[in-house]
Amino acid sequence: ALCGYTMSAGEGESDLWIVRVDAAGTEQWTLAAGGARPDRAYAIEERASGEFVVLGTTTTSGGNYDSQLWRISGDGQVIGTTGMGWSLTDVLEDLVVAGDGSVFAVGYGDCQQSEAEGVVIASFGGDGAKRWGKRVERMACFDYGAGLLPLDSGDLLVCGTGATSDPTQTDALFMRLNPAGTALWTKIVGDSTERE
Repeated sequence: ALCGYTMSAGEGESDLWIVRVDAAGTEQWTLAAGGARPDRAYAIEERASGEFVVLGTTTTSGGNYDSQLWRISGDGQVIGTTGMGWSLTDVLEDLVVAGDGSVFAVGYGDCQQSEAEGVVIASFGGDGAKRWGKRVERMACFDYGAGLLPLDSGDLLVCGTGATSDPTQTDALFMRLNPAGTALWTKIVGDSTERE
C-alpha cells in the first residue's frame, strides 16, 4: 500500500490518501479520510494480521500539527485513530512495526525549552493506544528524527540530522533509547557541512 494526501477528495483542505495495489500494480482500493482541517499521511506499514498502520498529521484548532496513528483494515476501512495530543507541533514521519504488532514512530517537534526543534519518538500498542511519547531536546538545536530500528535487546536506534543554532548546517545524529523511550546516548557525527 502507498500513502500520501489528496486535495481532491475527502472532508477537509487535505486528507490522507491510501492506495492498495497487488503485486502486479493493480489497484485494489483507495481511501481518502480526515477531518475538516488538513490531514496528511507520511508512512504506512502492514501488520501480520493484514491491518495497516498509517502515520501522519492533522492540524489542531490552534494551527499546530498533531501526529496521528490511523489503523486501517485490510479492505480499506478506518478502524481507529490515536493522536499525540500535545500542545506543541509534533510531526512523526517514519514507523516500524515490531513482532508483537506494536508500533514505534519517530520525527520532530517544537521544543518546550527554546525556539528550536527536537526529536520526537512514540510507542503505540497493538490496539493503536499510545504507550508513551518523548521529546528529546538539545538547547537551541534543530534535531530531526528520520528513521529508527528496533534492536534485539528491545532498545531503539534512531538516526536523523542535528544542528546547533543554524539549521542549515547539519550533521548526522544517532540516538539509542531504552524500551521506555529514555535516551541512553546521543552522538553527532560530521563537520557541520550540510548532509542528510
